Amino acid sequence: MKPVYRIALSLVILLAFIVLFCFVWLENSAYQVIGLCLVTCYSVFFFGVRKLLRELRILAPFMLFLVAIYGMFALLNIGEGTAYWLHYGITRSALLVSTLLFMQIIIAQIDIDDILNFPLHISKLKYLILGKLLFMEISGSYSQLCVFMQFIPTQQCEKRNLLGRVRKSITVLLALLIFTIREATEKGEMIDARISHCYNARVKTRQKRS
Repeated sequence: MKPVYRIALSLVILLAFIVLFCFVWLENSAYQVIGLCLVTCYSVFFFGVRKLLRELRILAPFMLFLVAIYGMFALLNIGEGTAYWLHYGITRSALLVSTLLFMQIIIAQIDIDDILNFPLHISKLKYLILGKLLFMEISGSYSQLCVFMQFIPTQQCEKRNLLGRVRKSITVLLALLIFTIREATEKGEMIDARISHCYNARVKTRQKRS
């Protein structure tokens, strides 16, 4: 398949997923669970069992934290009642996991070469290039940050319960956010500099020919 069609098809599929599961079927718990199962099965085929388990392990503390919060609201019968919070927790938790996994699948299917061959002006194309580069950087940085966190004395003294794991995951995510912002700034400047250099070189070549 041509790069143009591949990117266009990926964007259409992603848009359709967002429209259906985030708006049309948002309150349908059965569809949300089915969507999660389908995305999980495809993730096994696309990423493999090991990488999928690693991704789910990253999300596990947050999912357990959400389940604990919604379960507490349901037990205390706060607001709309127990049935409301159980339904709300199932739909939102399933949607969170399925959306994150599906977005990773879509982004991973698009190569840098496909983006470069996409018929879009370079002023818009550079954002797609930057997004793909950041995704590649972030994919391999989370596990490294988790390893670095283990060498911090305060983290070594942290209790290994649910609250401690959630706190550790939040700390790693904040570090990943800072890392992403720095990488986005540096790589964005590098892309702009490369575009400017290529443009100036092209202008000089035309001037010499004329």
